[in-house]
Amino acid sequence: MKEIEKIFKKIYSIKNYDCLYTVEYVDEYHRDHREKYITNDDLQSLNDILESTDFKNGMDVYVNEKSLVFLVHGQGYTRLGEYHLVETKVTVQAFDNYGYEVDLGSFFQDKKKDRNEPNL
Repeated sequence: MKEIEKIFKKIYSIKNYDCLYTVEYVDEYHRDHREKYITNDDLQSLNDILESTDFKNGMDVYVNEKSLVFLVHGQGYTRLGEYHLVETKVTVQAFDNYGYEVDLGSFFQDKKKDRNEPNL
């Protein structure tokens, strides 16, 4: 959970951009029975958006192009004899004052790691 705390600390240190949040279920049952929805809000509202999902079993975070993606793992259920978790994908796209997309991934790059170093 320490990694998630670091990520949120970083997010809350970034300018409070306007964001487009896409929330969709990706697990086997819910992806066919729940509609994806899109909402506008600011970056600081991320926690509220995530709290509206079932995050009983944690979450994974990754960068997809310029967006942040949270794969939220909820409670378990059994369907057709197989065990699954409710999984919700929350994609966050940020936009500046001019409507241009902001590369959120650039805020999470390890500058030292991303340098080109010679192969010795």
